[in-house]
Amino acid sequence: MERRDNERFPRRLKIQFQERGATKSHLGYTVNMSSTGVYVVAGHLLSKGIRVRMQISSNGDSVMLEGVVVRVERSLHSMKPSGMAVRFLTVPELVAELLPDTDLPADESGEYAPLMAYRLEFPGRQRFLEAYERDLSTGGLFIPLSDDPPKLNEEICVEILVAGVDHPPVALRARVVHRLDPLMPDGTRGNLLAGIGVEILSLDVSLAALRPLLDACR
Repeated sequence: MERRDNERFPRRLKIQFQERGATKSHLGYTVNMSSTGVYVVAGHLLSKGIRVRMQISSNGDSVMLEGVVVRVERSLHSMKPSGMAVRFLTVPELVAELLPDTDLPADESGEYAPLMAYRLEFPGRQRFLEAYERDLSTGGLFIPLSDDPPKLNEEICVEILVAGVDHPPVALRARVVHRLDPLMPDGTRGNLLAGIGVEILSLDVSLAALRPLLDACR
């Protein structure tokens, strides 16, 4: 589901990083950067989905950033060193962890508007467990939709349900990163692949919210 909407610029800068909650830090250097992420080459790599705190230095100055590892590339060839792609966490994501009950986007009037909610009910425990291992645990999900999908980059609320499991819906914040229109080329509805691919926001918080449902399905 990776989507590159921001131009990446080659930059070789010193970076010091550590897994969230860890005391030991590691050194590396950046290969390229954009306004939404960075690619890091280092002797020690973190796993996909890990929350990471970074200090990037340039010309005597440094900046602290937080992100999530979205891709890891391990190489045995010296000409192509191993590295990892890290997505920067946005300010709304960080604030949402501090104020989870007030995490709503502001509309043009400055008031806080509710997110549009989309419900996804899995037909059984096994289907949910498969989707969790394949998609949800790494921050992605596909939602079939017969109606007009929301716009790209729109933030939505995804309500997760599992048929046959006595558990209330789990609401997750997500951003639309891919959309398939329900309209066919002739303008009629009927595209069986219609839906949206979403990126789960505040992944650590979202996975914690899913944990009781996950335990109930196992």
